[in-house]
Amino acid sequence: MIIPSSSEILIDGISVQSLAFAVILSANGAKVLMVDEQNGFELPCKFTVLDDYCLAFLTESGFEFSSDELREKQIDLQKFIAQALKLLAKNLCNVIWEGKIIRKSETVCSISNNGNIAQHTTSYILKQEIFQSHIDLIDIRLSILLAWRLIGIYTTHSLQKKIIDSYKKEAGLLKTQYHLKNPTSKRNILQKWFGNLFFNSGGFNLIDSKTSLHLSQYRNIQAGELLPNLSFFDEHKKTSSKLYDWCSYGHFSVIIFGTLSQTNLYYNARWLKLHYPVQLFYMPYSEKNQPVFDALNIRNGEKKTLLIRPDKYIGLLHDGVDIEIIDNYLQNFIYMNQKGEKAFL
Repeated sequence: MIIPSSSEILIDGISVQSLAFAVILSANGAKVLMVDEQNGFELPCKFTVLDDYCLAFLTESGFEFSSDELREKQIDLQKFIAQALKLLAKNLCNVIWEGKIIRKSETVCSISNNGNIAQHTTSYILKQEIFQSHIDLIDIRLSILLAWRLIGIYTTHSLQKKIIDSYKKEAGLLKTQYHLKNPTSKRNILQKWFGNLFFNSGGFNLIDSKTSLHLSQYRNIQAGELLPNLSFFDEHKKTSSKLYDWCSYGHFSVIIFGTLSQTNLYYNARWLKLHYPVQLFYMPYSEKNQPVFDALNIRNGEKKTLLIRPDKYIGLLHDGVDIEIIDNYLQNFIYMNQKGEKAFL
């Protein structure tokens, strides 16, 4: 067989979790190769339960779920695997069974399959051990956390490699919150006590992440929390919409709330367009969107800037509009390359 000569991301070990991870990557333009020494694997269970957040991202990546699955949040894993393999093939990503990887350096390895050996270059190698032994919503959330970083580094070249370092901290935060909230997980007495004090809400947050910068006197929403999917009236399109419609997994989005002068809006939009690969959205104050401004605690005449990550978490929250703060956040917290600069690969 012909083994691909290169891929951006090589996944050593095939499972339900790694297949889902590979599909998310490939749907966003990454070249992925998966290799496993076995010919297939046994499912740990027949079904798994996911939340709306995970289902939405998987749907964006190409998965289709029945109305019953979306209602019950219970996913048939056999069907899930079949869909994943089809989506990888559609995205021109290869899956090699009965193959063995012999790593020789950071970027070169040998892949053997039925006696065939080929040299292979890759940018990033992931081992199966990074995934959990069973698939659940925390696995998908961790995949989403890591995938946007790899996409930014190897596909869009918009991020520097050191953005990977923040994944470990965020993965630890989500794992801790998941085990504290999940009644079926094993917890010691201290964890249960801690959980009862601090984790009564339903969502998972990344407030303590190094990528979260909260520069606001208000705490009704915080940097590190999921962006609330508020309904609003789109003044430009003259139609009803939701905030998530402005955000996509492949981009960072800057949303400015509050009325700016045409000169100030033009200056900010032009500066962002020239310097960084981000999307800019603007919501001036209006009576139709009063509920949005109330939810975000923005009074008439005030302004607020939110920078939304690809995974819909709020990275930066600032009471005002300040280009220097946005610039500092993108360079020093997210490690984003400015347009025209060569990515540090």
